[in-house]
Amino acid sequence: LPDQVPHDKNQQVFAPFFGVMAETMTLIARLAHKTQATVIFTYAERLPNGQGFHLHFFPAPQGIDAIDLHVATQALNQGVELCVHGCVEQYQWGYKRFKTRPAGETMMY
Repeated sequence: LPDQVPHDKNQQVFAPFFGVMAETMTLIARLAHKTQATVIFTYAERLPNGQGFHLHFFPAPQGIDAIDLHVATQALNQGVELCVHGCVEQYQWGYKRFKTRPAGETMMY
């Protein structure tokens, strides 16, 4: 769940998410850089009438393994945005993704 606000403030940076700066975890970026493992994004699309799920897989955006965590977390958020665009109505919009703001920005909630 890379779009969840990290609890450890030493493991986050702010990166754009749908055009708004969002506190973003760095774990995936650091692991991708360290291991050079291929990062794959996936999401499950709920099918109507309880007919199950359709799984979607696609490669991570370029830069997700960058040593510069601002570049890497921007790529991470771009990947999450691609997942959301695939099923906008099924995204967890109630989650307060922007509850922490960069210094000098006003609270959104």
